[in-house]
Amino acid sequence: MRKLGKKYVEASKKIEKNKSYQLEEAVKLAKETSITKFDSSVELAVKLNIDTKKADQQMRGSLVLPNGNGKTKKILVLAKGAAAEAAKKAGADFVGEAEEAVAAADAAVIVISGKSGVQVGTQKAWELCEKYRLPRMFFVTEMDMDDVSYRQVVEDLTELYGKRIAPLHMPLREDGKFVGYINIVKNKGRRYIEKDKKEECEIPEYSKEYLEKYREILLEAVAETSEEFMDRYFAGEEFSVTEISAALSMCVGDGSLVPVCMGSPVNLQGVKILLDDICGYFPSPNLRERAGIVKSTSEIFEADYDFTMPKSAQVFKTIVDPFIGKYSLLKVCSGVIKSGDTLYNVEREEELKIG
Repeated sequence: MRKLGKKYVEASKKIEKNKSYQLEEAVKLAKETSITKFDSSVELAVKLNIDTKKADQQMRGSLVLPNGNGKTKKILVLAKGAAAEAAKKAGADFVGEAEEAVAAADAAVIVISGKSGVQVGTQKAWELCEKYRLPRMFFVTEMDMDDVSYRQVVEDLTELYGKRIAPLHMPLREDGKFVGYINIVKNKGRRYIEKDKKEECEIPEYSKEYLEKYREILLEAVAETSEEFMDRYFAGEEFSVTEISAALSMCVGDGSLVPVCMGSPVNLQGVKILLDDICGYFPSPNLRERAGIVKSTSEIFEADYDFTMPKSAQVFKTIVDPFIGKYSLLKVCSGVIKSGDTLYNVEREEELKIG
């Protein structure tokens, strides 16, 4: 039998069993009685005249924010329409599935439809990346469509986010058809010969104006990484591809630059390039700091995805299924976790067995 923590038991005494609370009072009680040692969330079950037997209507949700020294509580209530407004007025915090995913991510690729352009969802995704300080890049899709304007997407992004926007590629078109791309880092053109297969080609005159403009953004970023590079930049010296790539990786990691890539996934065009850019410019996940706590001493240690350290994990989403019950998705932050292992829940101050 599991033994509940003393603080959890004391907090639970404030809530009367088998009593139905008004929504506002229920949210208030949940925030008052929750025990947090890290930034986290609290699960709250709320009756809002819905069918709780249906998984998509069950009023349960949880989100764990990145570990920190604060004590932030979030009450999540999943609802729609008038019920959602009532929960919001009562003090609930509304977080979508995108934020649950971002909370566990180490970097993000924000996908933009080349046809639709920058949308409200694009801006919300950016705001989430800002909130969680995630390195990110944009990927513009549907470049095979005739009426898609990559240039317009870049201009819209630049208008919103300024000089942080740095295109890494430009499309090549002939008679309105997407036939290849320009690698701005390498300053070379590539023409597709069979879907994902390509060959080197000349850069068309009509592309050189914007190529120089986009390339200048990259060169300025390289120059700002060191005094030596700054002197070379003002002296008019060229930077090598290796130097540009290394500087890009540094700038993407600290968020000062956000690359823009493009392609046509349905034709396998640009997909491999995107994967190469992810590997080349996003920082390694083990460079992101993570914290764990040693139960016996209550000491906080640097987890940092080290499998030799004690076991620690982050629950970033909890799901309630009418057939298999309640289960949580977790991200292992240190050690090696296997089925049957016992982990310590720092919020409820109790041990839990991994199923």
